Amino acid sequence: MARPGFHGLAGLQRRRGAVAPVIALCAALVAPWSTRAHADPGGGRVTVLVYDASGSMWGQLADGTTKVEVARRVLGEFLARRDAAVPLGVVAYGHNRRGDCRDIEELVPVGVHEAADVAGQLNRIRPVGMTPLTEALQRAADLIPASAESADIVLVTDGLETCDADPCALAARLTRQGIRLRAHVVGFGLSDAQAAALACVSTTTGGLLLTPRSGDELAQALDVIADLEPAVEIDTEAPTAPAYFDIGPHGEAGHTYRIGYRGRVPPDYFAGFTARDAGKPDVSASFRVVGGAGQSGNNPVSRAAPGEPGDYDLIMVAHDGTIIARQAITVVPARNGFDAVGTVAPAERFVIRWRGPDQLGERVVIARPDDPIGQLEYDWGNALHRGGEMRLAAPAQPGIYELRYLSARLDKVLFARRFGVGVAFQDSDRSGTAELARQAAAAVQATPGQDDLPPVRARFRIPDGFPESPLWWSALPLDAAVSPEAWAPSEATVVGEGEFEPGRYEVRALAPGEVVFSRIVEILPGETNEFVIPLAGEQDAETDADGLVQVAVVACSDQPRGCPHTDAQTGLRLVVPDGWSLTQPFFHETAAGTTASIASATLFRSGAEGIQVIELNPRHWPAVRGDCLDRGAHRICHGEASDATLDQALAVLLDSLGSGEP
Repeated sequence: MARPGFHGLAGLQRRRGAVAPVIALCAALVAPWSTRAHADPGGGRVTVLVYDASGSMWGQLADGTTKVEVARRVLGEFLARRDAAVPLGVVAYGHNRRGDCRDIEELVPVGVHEAADVAGQLNRIRPVGMTPLTEALQRAADLIPASAESADIVLVTDGLETCDADPCALAARLTRQGIRLRAHVVGFGLSDAQAAALACVSTTTGGLLLTPRSGDELAQALDVIADLEPAVEIDTEAPTAPAYFDIGPHGEAGHTYRIGYRGRVPPDYFAGFTARDAGKPDVSASFRVVGGAGQSGNNPVSRAAPGEPGDYDLIMVAHDGTIIARQAITVVPARNGFDAVGTVAPAERFVIRWRGPDQLGERVVIARPDDPIGQLEYDWGNALHRGGEMRLAAPAQPGIYELRYLSARLDKVLFARRFGVGVAFQDSDRSGTAELARQAAAAVQATPGQDDLPPVRARFRIPDGFPESPLWWSALPLDAAVSPEAWAPSEATVVGEGEFEPGRYEVRALAPGEVVFSRIVEILPGETNEFVIPLAGEQDAETDADGLVQVAVVACSDQPRGCPHTDAQTGLRLVVPDGWSLTQPFFHETAAGTTASIASATLFRSGAEGIQVIELNPRHWPAVRGDCLDRGAHRICHGEASDATLDQALAVLLDSLGSGEP
């Protein structure tokens, strides 16, 4: 089946199954579709495309091109040559909002469409978000008409699930819906480990697992899927049908899982965990009879994962000992623990919360740190069926105690946490059950940062006609999803240039004489990101003899005591020192969209040594630029070395701002 020289078809497999492929690819905004698009797709084969538009699609391939650029080109070519008579639908995720696991959209309804229309939608997609591929697969499956004889879901993704969901469990559920549906995984640039984590989707549904690493390999992968024969129905009612377990590739040691399986088996079959590639083990909480009334066994069944981490198999065993199904699973160390208690009063009944295996016979007990493991001198309770919470009575004697979670045989402390009774106790452990649950979920999730957008280079300049003097540049992020740190180079430059997270920023430049240039820009991947930053406000700019831009609303001259001034727009009241000028005061706007409570402004003067500048209430002032003085709610900053003229001006400002009287 693999084309010659196509490395990306590693893991290519064909199997008869009950599920047809759905194509998951990064998609675009819904366009007005022709009447053909809404026509009844009939009872033949259907394909659904799920388009991955997560932020990681801006990552680069070996040749330096981004994955999204390659995907747009390859998909456009594929759509032009595929059989247009096969109805097609498109689902996209991650293309509207950052950090939103609900960002999933049906872009193209299932129907017959013009290739150019679909390609045009895909080309408008701009990857920005998360990777909710499990829910996207479910949305794709929901699009398949009930009249379809078979369906293919093709998931083209460059990463793993990042939204706390289990695609393996979903694949198993889809096989039990009675539709002949296959789900193919096209892992664009996935590592071998990442591909293995998603292999359950294709294996369970009878689809293909393909791992292209270039545009040519991606094109071949799509062609291989398009050339497949429609899925063939199997008898899912036969008791000996292969059982595909509804569980992901990982389980926590000692924790109980409700595990579903495909098909039906009699109640006297056995199901559960065994060592990797081993046969039927002894009966235990991890492996026992399926059970149930009538001719069909229980489905799902509850099984405890083995207590020791390692490689295991889930198996279904017939009454004659034949293993009819086997599925690999890795048991990882459990994330167990108690929430912090701190200090409680003697004899007080207090709430205890924990995350643990909660098996029969296991107990939560109170003990002194040096008590023997099996000693039950103080209050205790059974962990089973408590939902991770109970109340116990604290000992009457003050001191340091600990909560212990004991094994069923009372011979092992699985985890513990200390607390104080009637004495102060500082718990330095910052972990809790919520964090432990998050860590456990992360065992089957993508690594942190998978969907982070790569940094984008941007350049800023002021309009033509202004002197090319060095400027102090800064950029404040305005989007909540962008890291809040402002960008502020330590040196003044004519052109501002740096790398940014994609998003909206308020870019500011302070010219010599502290004239402000300001503009809100949106920095996006795949764009030139070169911006002209205009003069802030509506004032007219003037250029002095030194070629420096200056805009002043007060120019104080020959007034030894300074010039009192109250700004009508902002309410700022101060005394402008003699020989200094004041620019128009204004209010900074914060990243959250709120306005600062005090106004900012710039004071400057021209002297024999050049321009001296004082900044009043700057939003961001790097230490390398100079010193700052605080007076009440005000901050006065300057970048020059102290001299008599500057010291006198600072004293006037401190007095007038401190008194509140100009």
